[in-house]
Amino acid sequence: MERGRGGRPRAGERFHRWCYTAAPSFGRLLAHRPPDDSHVVKEGGGVRSKAQDAIFGDVDRWWSRKGFWDQFISARRRTLRTTAMGRYGREVISVHVGQAGVQIGNACWELYCLEHGILPDGSVVDDPAFAADDDSFNTFFAETALGRHVPRAVFIDLEPTVIDEVRTGTYRTLFHPEQLITGKEDAANNYARGHYTIGKEIIDVCMDRIRRLTEACTGLQGFLIFHSFGGGTGSGFSSLLMERLSVDFGKKSKLEFSIYPAPRVSTAVVEPYNSILTTHTTLEHSDCSFMVDNEAIYDICHKNLGISRPTYTNLNRLIAQIVSSITASLRFDGALNVDLTEFQTNLVPYPRIHFPLATYAPIVSSAHEKAKIGKPMCKKIELK
Repeated sequence: MERGRGGRPRAGERFHRWCYTAAPSFGRLLAHRPPDDSHVVKEGGGVRSKAQDAIFGDVDRWWSRKGFWDQFISARRRTLRTTAMGRYGREVISVHVGQAGVQIGNACWELYCLEHGILPDGSVVDDPAFAADDDSFNTFFAETALGRHVPRAVFIDLEPTVIDEVRTGTYRTLFHPEQLITGKEDAANNYARGHYTIGKEIIDVCMDRIRRLTEACTGLQGFLIFHSFGGGTGSGFSSLLMERLSVDFGKKSKLEFSIYPAPRVSTAVVEPYNSILTTHTTLEHSDCSFMVDNEAIYDICHKNLGISRPTYTNLNRLIAQIVSSITASLRFDGALNVDLTEFQTNLVPYPRIHFPLATYAPIVSSAHEKAKIGKPMCKKIELK
């Protein structure tokens, strides 16, 4: 390759290289130019095309080609869209830890699939309602060679019962088996077991799986960690994992979605101790933490949605709606909070004060929504 001043490639060389990188179809057109003996010269015993010395002459030749500009413009638009929006460069990895994190993750990925038109087997719905050219959801999903979409997520628990529900559930074919990591013995609601003893045995395997996911990304933004403050795995192992993430991926953002314990909805008497210990440990490792009060979610299901005895499924689906609203700007085209660093800029006034209040409204049941549409709504508008 001939060089210009300062050792830089000549203008023709730079343009030719741009054709192959920025506009693939344009590059292919130039590469498959008709053979012409008059355009071949010998230099130093070798044979090379004059197209590399007079590339603009080839450009002129192809301007008159039918459909050339359509191919060129569509290729350039596709390149700009994927570079700016997402297939190449805005990936986010979700890490679901413990029973609460795994069950919330199950509800979240179910909702993501419904929002983006992805079936339980990872294939995309053939529906015009879902934009075919909108690939911004690739920040959360990785596309395989067969056209299937696999979540960029890892599910971790120290005992297998909860993750077995994912392995046998409706979305069992959506996740890769290596993304579901389980131990043999749980932390028994004990922070020390999750952080120092049982957790230490599995942390290297988890970091290896997370590293594989990061290597499949071209521009990793950061991590979303889902866990509870009260459980042994959710508190102890999550704090250990975040310490290791800070060591291995120090400059990447880490956002938490955490379930804060409540006295009325409590599963263990030691939840306050676990909460204090994990808050102290993760304070320096978390960039932003969205906390959800278990008791508040329980009251919303009971009072606003009319569910007399809310189950974990009800609570988790309501939390999934909140998580979906917060992450919508990452998964869809928009202008606000388009990456994880903007969350910190807009929501965190001081590094240690990184606990924004998550709100969601209106919360109404589907039966109530159906009942209020029609004449009563018209009367209310007339009165106002």
